Amino acid sequence: MDGVRSVRTRKAISRMRGDLARFRARGLRCVAELDERGREFLAGA
Repeated sequence: MDGVRSVRTRKAISRMRGDLARFRARGLRCVAELDERGREFLAGA
């Protein structure tokens, strides 16, 4: 999603990260990787 910085996209990623919280607590690597990508996206704006 390089170059996409809309408010709607940021809200969707924030919501996704919240939804991932219960799975992140289980230590699933794929969830941790997706959450990290979301965090980096939000931090880069």
